Amino acid sequence: MKTQRILTLSLRIILVFLVLLAGAVVLFNRALNNPKMIDIPTQVAGLVLTRSFSGQEAAVQVNTINGEDFTLTRAQVGYYGEDESVVIRVGGTPFAGATGEMLAIITTDLNSASGDLQLTGEQRDRGRSVYLLEDQSGQAHLYFQSERYLVWFSGPPELAEAALSDLLNFYP
Repeated sequence: MKTQRILTLSLRIILVFLVLLAGAVVLFNRALNNPKMIDIPTQVAGLVLTRSFSGQEAAVQVNTINGEDFTLTRAQVGYYGEDESVVIRVGGTPFAGATGEMLAIITTDLNSASGDLQLTGEQRDRGRSVYLLEDQSGQAHLYFQSERYLVWFSGPPELAEAALSDLLNFYP
């Protein structure tokens, strides 16, 4: 009799655990299929935000930076200036470690590629690495990790330093 009670209780506990696990899987899947918005600055390098978008469209833009298909739970893209010459792309992962892995993959790919983007340098700022790039059209790019976020700037080279300062202040 006592063994049967223990068995029944054990089965109930297992059932509750499976229901909770299924719920967690559903919620995580929703987050992956519809990445949530990330706050972005209203001004970068003296240029005002003219438009932005989040969700799946933003996740696709973040992923096309390097042609990878990263698992993003948050994504936001912002265009700055009347001519939208500055673009900020921010992708978020569930954990800072996953973002670090994403950063490492992008950096490795850029170091070994001979494509449109060329890694031109790396600097340390506030305890983190900031990677500097240039594309074939002369546009400046930079990217860095801020906890669970990967932040990427694209724009005219003369705005890169001011943009970096603004972004590092916004994403400490």
